[in-house]
Amino acid sequence: GEGLRLLAGAHGSRHRAFLAGRAQALAGLREIAPARADATAAVEESRQAGDLGRADLGHALLVLADVEQKDADWAASDAALDEAARVFAELGDASGEAEGLRLRGFALLFRHEYAAAAELLERALAGFEALDDRRGVAWARQNLAWCAFYGGRAGEAEALLRKAAATFEDIGDRGGLRWARGLLAWTRFQQGHTSEAGEMADAILAEDSRGWDLWGLGMMLVLAGSVRLWTGRTLSAIDRLREALAAFEDIHDEFGRLQATGVLARALVMAGHVEEGLDLAGSMLGPDGAVLDREHVMGLMTALSATVQVGDLARSTRLLAATRIDPLELGDDLIVGDTERATSLGLHRLQAGDAVEALRVLVGLQRRLLPEIDPNLQAAVALAHVANGSIDDALAAADAVDAHPRASYLDRLTAGTARGLALARRDDIPASIAAFDQVTAAAEAPEDRVAQALVRLADATAASARGEADAAVRMEGAEARLAALGLSDTSWRQAYALAVGVPVQWALRSDPAGG
Repeated sequence: GEGLRLLAGAHGSRHRAFLAGRAQALAGLREIAPARADATAAVEESRQAGDLGRADLGHALLVLADVEQKDADWAASDAALDEAARVFAELGDASGEAEGLRLRGFALLFRHEYAAAAELLERALAGFEALDDRRGVAWARQNLAWCAFYGGRAGEAEALLRKAAATFEDIGDRGGLRWARGLLAWTRFQQGHTSEAGEMADAILAEDSRGWDLWGLGMMLVLAGSVRLWTGRTLSAIDRLREALAAFEDIHDEFGRLQATGVLARALVMAGHVEEGLDLAGSMLGPDGAVLDREHVMGLMTALSATVQVGDLARSTRLLAATRIDPLELGDDLIVGDTERATSLGLHRLQAGDAVEALRVLVGLQRRLLPEIDPNLQAAVALAHVANGSIDDALAAADAVDAHPRASYLDRLTAGTARGLALARRDDIPASIAAFDQVTAAAEAPEDRVAQALVRLADATAASARGEADAAVRMEGAEARLAALGLSDTSWRQAYALAVGVPVQWALRSDPAGG
């Protein structure tokens, strides 16, 4: 802006460069309208300059394409990239052509066309390597890491990001380094290295944030909130996630808003603000209850996890119907979110009383993941095995969760609950009591009021099935916690009764020792 002022209206290549530069900076602040105005002005001035402005035109078109991508106007971005490609081909500008390929590939990534995106980004990488353009190579690798991340290939993403980060650091590109480190933090989170991911996110947020893209900062807030959520710090997670949601609303970014909303809804539920959380989850549905685009579907899968967690069968059913996508239609390669949505669907089936279908869903996904073990899925598998009467399989699955170094507190609580139910069904009373004593004590550490109530409900259900003298007292305590949360009608009653092999009505009798 200062450069344009100093030029005092004098037009030329320098003026066009300042316009394009300011457009890039405004785009980073997600001030899309003024960014588009500057980029469009740079394009028009370059066209008016004729042959003298051809190189400037190509660069300005790339900037305009980037602005349009940030506004998710894919048609306008494609049009700018098409024209830029023609300009660079006429000029024989291999660098411009490579950058055009990179931007086009990155756009396809956010349109969920992963294979096509990877093909274009590989071509861009080859182009930058041929030019010995280290910055271009680093950005192409960072973008390819996005493809690997969304494609569920966390190891490949990590390797690409570490190379990109090393290059950015070596050439002094702080912006590129932040982007590489930010995505690496998400990748480590995806790999289950939760504490490390949280430390990385906090370090990025602690830096001077004025120089970084506001969308990137919003995603770091979502990550920081997610880490807090899965390490039992539910209240501070809510604070971070509210910040993230406000940030995305400020820049009018729908993709980010949906991600923040889904995780915040779950955090609110877990903290005991059940109705607020479920209402927030429900707000992700359109006015007619339909959801058509993939961004909404991805966010709704997170919201589905919240409704399943509290056992709100009616809401879960509505969310599943709204996606208009079969959560079990998994592609040849599992992508980010597939495991979570299939796990939620399996537990949903269990709560609906269909233990056979629940096990089919969960074990089918488990086999696809082998030899890897997802502790969240494994804990759900343990519950499904109990409900199907496969006690040894249930205990083995629960043990696998406990042995997993990256299992979350909720994974361990679910596995412990499955163990207690399995032992009760086997009539190993002392071991069942010990298991529930252990898991009930463990539930007190995290700030997850829903988990604390549900563990007690499972314990009381098992105590009723065992004919324990204090079963009614245990059930009364569980009922009080559930009522305080507004969860008296939770469908976990059905799931737990199914697990111990008794009718729901029998398991909930006030006098289990009676006739």
